[in-house]
Amino acid sequence: MPRVLRFFLVVAFGSGLILMGNRAAIAQQEAARVETAWKSLDQWLGTGEKGDAWRRYLMSEALEAELSRGHDANRMAIERILSRFSADESGLNMRRFVAVRRALQAWLDRLPPLDATQLASAAQDAQDRFTAKGDAQVAAARRRLDRAVADLERLMAGRDPQTQMAWQDYLDWPQTKELLAAEDTDRDQLRSILSRFYANEEGLELPAFLALREALRTYVEVQTLAANPRAKDFYQRFIGELATQLEAYEEQTDAETAVRIGQILGWMNRFGQATELTQAVRHHYSRPNLFVQFSQEMMRTGIETDIEENTWVRENILGTSIQGPATLRGRISVDLVPSSAGAAIDLVMTGVTHSNNTGRNGPVSIFSTGRTTVDARKRVVIDAEGVSLQRARAACRTSSRIHRISAKCGAVERIAWKRAGRTKSQVEAIASQRASRRVASQMDLEVVEVLGPAKETFAERFRNPLLRRGGFPEQFLLSTCDNHLFIQALQAAADQLAAPDEPPALTADHDVAARIHQSLVGNLSQAYLGGVTWTDERVAELAERLTGDIPPALERMRDEPPWSITFANERPLDARFQNNQITMILRARRFTRGDQELRENIEIFAVYDIEKTEQASRLTRRGEVEVKFGDAKTLSVGNVAMKTFVRNKFESLFQEEFESDGVALPGRWRMAGKMRLDQLVCDGGWLVLGWHQPTFADLDDRLAYRD
Repeated sequence: MPRVLRFFLVVAFGSGLILMGNRAAIAQQEAARVETAWKSLDQWLGTGEKGDAWRRYLMSEALEAELSRGHDANRMAIERILSRFSADESGLNMRRFVAVRRALQAWLDRLPPLDATQLASAAQDAQDRFTAKGDAQVAAARRRLDRAVADLERLMAGRDPQTQMAWQDYLDWPQTKELLAAEDTDRDQLRSILSRFYANEEGLELPAFLALREALRTYVEVQTLAANPRAKDFYQRFIGELATQLEAYEEQTDAETAVRIGQILGWMNRFGQATELTQAVRHHYSRPNLFVQFSQEMMRTGIETDIEENTWVRENILGTSIQGPATLRGRISVDLVPSSAGAAIDLVMTGVTHSNNTGRNGPVSIFSTGRTTVDARKRVVIDAEGVSLQRARAACRTSSRIHRISAKCGAVERIAWKRAGRTKSQVEAIASQRASRRVASQMDLEVVEVLGPAKETFAERFRNPLLRRGGFPEQFLLSTCDNHLFIQALQAAADQLAAPDEPPALTADHDVAARIHQSLVGNLSQAYLGGVTWTDERVAELAERLTGDIPPALERMRDEPPWSITFANERPLDARFQNNQITMILRARRFTRGDQELRENIEIFAVYDIEKTEQASRLTRRGEVEVKFGDAKTLSVGNVAMKTFVRNKFESLFQEEFESDGVALPGRWRMAGKMRLDQLVCDGGWLVLGWHQPTFADLDDRLAYRD
C-alpha cells in the first residue's frame, strides 16, 4: 500500500475514532452534570416522607441506574424520567428541579439516537408515558396566540390601506380578532378560523401570518387534549398501534404501513407526545424522496450563445472628448461554482470590443482604434428562499493605436504626438476601468431583466403556494460542484413519511437525472390538491398538457351538464413504483354532474407496465381504469350510472398507452433535440430516470429510424 494512501486511511479512521470518542466524552460530561444537579436536589429533599414521595415520583432509582451507564444509557428511560420533571406538578418550577430537568435534556441531546431495530420496543415502552396538558400549558399557548395576534396587527398597520383592507376583509378581522381574544370561543369556530390561514391567498406566506397560524393551531390542540378525559386512552391506543406498525415496517417497507405510521406520528406531533420516539422514527424512515441533477454541459446548451452588439462610445479622458462606433463580439456561458449553501452559477461573458475613435482636444483631432477584451461574471445563487443575484464583476483591458493627429499647424501636431505618447498608458488604464464599470453595470441590468420573471415564478408558483398551504418541503437543498447542479428534497408533512431508504445509484454521468420515491407523489399532491375542486375544463387542460390533445371524452358537448371533482384531503394523487409497474391512484371525496352530487370517497386507479425500448420508453395500461366508491359492495342505480360516467371520463386521462421517443426540454434547450433515456428503474418504491443529450450519431439514427 502506498505510504500516502496508508497515511490517509490512518488519519481518516483515526478522525472517526476521535469524533466517536468526543461524542462519548461529551455525553459522559452531561451525565456528570445531571449527577451533580441530582445530588443537590436529593440532599435538599431530605430524609422525610415528603422527600421520599418526590423520589418515587421522579424515578430516582431508575435515574441513578442510568447515570451509572454513562453514554450507554437508555434514551427511552431518560425520556421517561425527563417527562416526570417536565410535568405540570406544583413545585417542579423551583430552581433545583429545573436544574435537573435542563441537565437531563442536555444529556438526552448528546446520546446516540435509537437504532431502527429498537423503535418498535421503544414504542411499547412508551405506553405509560402520556404527557397530560393542563391549565399551565393552555395559558402558555394562550399567551403565544395573543403575541401572534399583536404582531399581525402591527404588520397590517404598516401596509398600504388597500392591502390592509384586503387582508382584513379576507380574514373578517374584527370578528376574528374578537373570537381569538375570547376565552370561551368554541373550538370548531377556532378551527374554522384556522382553515382560512391555509388558503392559497397572497400574503399568507408572510412570517406574521405563519406565526399566527402555528400559534392558533397549538392553542386549539392543547385545549383539545386538556379538555378530553379520554386523551390518555387515545394515546395508549395509538402508541400500541405504532409499535405494531413499526414492527411490520422493519420487516417490509410497505407503502400503506408507511402511511399509517405517518398518520400516528401526526397525532403525536399535534398533541406533543412521544417526541423523542417520533423524531427517531423520522430519522430512520423519512429520508429525502427527490433527487434531481443537471450537468454543466446541459445547462450550457440552453444558455450559451454568441453575441454581437453595436454601440456608440462617448468618453472624456484627460480633457479629450472621444466618441465613435464600437462592436462587441463574444459569448455568454455558465460556470458552476462548488457550493453547498445553494446552487451557485456564474453567468460569464467573454469577448472583444473593437472601436474607431475620434478624439478632440481644443484645435487637435486624434483618430485612433481601440481593442478592449471583456471578461465579466455575475453570480446567481438559488436556494430554498429563491433566486438571489450578486453584483457583476468585470475585468476589461483596453489597448489603443493612434493612426493620425490633425491640427492647424505642424508644431501643434508635433506637440500633440509627444503628449499622446506620454499619456497613452494612462489613457488606456482609465479606459479599462471605465469599460469594466460600464460592462458590469450593463450586465447587472440585463440579468435582472432576464431573471426577474424567473425569480417571481419560483416564488409565486412554487414556494409561496406551498408555504400558504403548509406543504413546503421539510428539506429543499440545492448545491453545485464543478460539473453538476443538484436538487434534493424531503417532502413530508407532520403526518407523512418520506423515503425509508437511499435511492438506487445512477449508472452513468447523465445530463439530466431524476430519482423519485413514490411517497413524493402523495405527499406533494396533498399540499397542492388536498380538498381542491377542479372543473371539467381544468381536467381537460391537464389532459392536454399530458398528451398534447384534449381527448374527445373530456370535451363537453353543448347540451352536456358540467361536472367537477373535489380531491380528497389526504393523498389526492398517489403512486406505487414496483416491479417495473406504475400504479396511479386518484382520490376524491365529492363528484358533481349538473344537479347530481355524490359525496362519497372515490378511488380511481390505473396500473401501467413500464419498459424501455431501444428507441423509446412506453407505458402500457393493464386492463381498465378502476373506479371504487367507498367500501360499499353494492351500488344504487344512480351510483352505478355515476361510476360509469367517472370511468369514461378518466379513461381518457389514463390512456391505454403513453410512448415517448425522448424528452424535449423547454425554451432554448429545445434546440438540443430530444433527450435520450439511458437509465430506467421502477422498483422498490423508486422511479429512476437518466437522460443524455443527443449526439450527432443519435440524430442520424433517429432520422434513419423514422425513414
